[in-house]
Amino acid sequence: MTKTNNDLEATFWLRPSGHQLLGCALCVLCAGGNILAQDNSKKSQLQTPTGIPASTRSIPNPTGKTTGERSNLTGGWLTFEKCPVFALESIEIPSQEAGVIASIDVDENGAVEPNQVIGKLEGKVADLEKSIAGLQAQVAASEANDESEVRLAEAFVEEAQLQVDLYEEMIAKGTTGSADLRQKQLALAQAKVRLTQSKALKQQKELKSRLAQASVFLSQQKSDRLTLRSPISGTVKSIDHRPGEWVQAGVAIMKIIRLNELRVDCFVDIDQLDPAKLIEAPVKIYSKRGTTETLFAGKIASYDPDVSSAGKIRVHAIVQNQKSGKHWLLLPGMSVSMQLTTPQ
Repeated sequence: MTKTNNDLEATFWLRPSGHQLLGCALCVLCAGGNILAQDNSKKSQLQTPTGIPASTRSIPNPTGKTTGERSNLTGGWLTFEKCPVFALESIEIPSQEAGVIASIDVDENGAVEPNQVIGKLEGKVADLEKSIAGLQAQVAASEANDESEVRLAEAFVEEAQLQVDLYEEMIAKGTTGSADLRQKQLALAQAKVRLTQSKALKQQKELKSRLAQASVFLSQQKSDRLTLRSPISGTVKSIDHRPGEWVQAGVAIMKIIRLNELRVDCFVDIDQLDPAKLIEAPVKIYSKRGTTETLFAGKIASYDPDVSSAGKIRVHAIVQNQKSGKHWLLLPGMSVSMQLTTPQ
């Protein structure tokens, strides 16, 4: 079949050249790449990023009322995560006197009550000083109670006064002279001076007796200072010195911590919550040990009077601790979850 020139021209325009085929292929590859990138982007938005701890991932909060460090609103309760736990009281028990530790009467983690004896320092010398002070006080009290000198001086005054009265009558009758009367009057004056001196001496003895009693009290105080007592009800946190060691006055021998009540803190946004209205608000504390989660009750007690640069204020809750057997479940340093009711 013979092709005309028109047929050849049509065949030429319908058949693509090599450059045109290459250009078409590049366009197809680019379009496919864009589709694949969009598909991967959608998948990445649906997947949770790996390598990021769950505690640091952002949690959506549709209410827009999230405050504090990672919190959300659930059923009228604000939930705060990773709230630190603190002890309300942690006391060091110092040695009040320099000396050798004689005994430690408690164990670490042991429970103690207020005024309970928890240890002693060597007190032989103190006991001897206390005995000497007691004997001296008895002697001083005996001397202070002796009124014989005063009574004798009073008797001399009484007798001298009778002599003066007698000689005055005799002078009135003219049976004696005035010189004898002056001698009796001088004797009366001497008796009165002796009485005054006796009373002053008795007062001095009474003061010495009181001073001796003070020495007894001082020696008793020194002896008591050798005895270590717990000022609070709590748990022995640590024992830093043992029997036989020499300690200086003021050196801490052990530490006692109170665990029946603890403090839990959280941060609230002052622009969204008034901390003053949170005072006395009830709180729930959730603590997890292993696979067991325990609920504790408490209430907001106070807040710090300063605001951070992020507009947060620290709020303090007082929580009642619980025991499992002899051991407290909530301990200082733990991280717990807190729920508190929002103010009306």
